[in-house]
Amino acid sequence: MLDAGFGITTLPRYAFPENNPDLSFVPLHSPQVIRRIGVVQQTNRSLSPRPKPFINLYCSNVAAIRKVNPAIIKAECLP
Repeated sequence: MLDAGFGITTLPRYAFPENNPDLSFVPLHSPQVIRRIGVVQQTNRSLSPRPKPFINLYCSNVAAIRKVNPAIIKAECLP
């Protein structure tokens, strides 16, 4: 519908189709938008080897962002 010129929507920046010259991305500054994500696993079971690289990547990105701007991300990576 947006391509047809009808309406507006909200979406994360990474989901915006950058190669579409007919759409504009306007960041929202107020209210502050917060997204909570997490990794869920069964109690008393360890993760298989496959998700571990993803979790390590996530945790390293959290640490890097926190160094640049501690207020932008409130996340914890637990062992």
